[in-house]
Amino acid sequence: HDDMKPDFVTISEISKAMKLAESIKARAKEIVSEFYHYKKEHDKLKLKRNK
Repeated sequence: HDDMKPDFVTISEISKAMKLAESIKARAKEIVSEFYHYKKEHDKLKLKRNK
């Protein structure tokens, strides 16, 4: 639904909206983890370059 505002979700769509929110949450966690690993690799390369 527009702007993902919970106030506008109809009763019949609450379960679907909750599943979608959980799916988004899980994917966001994966993305954060990927960025963490990229940053860690970047920091390692910077250390190697500065030696």
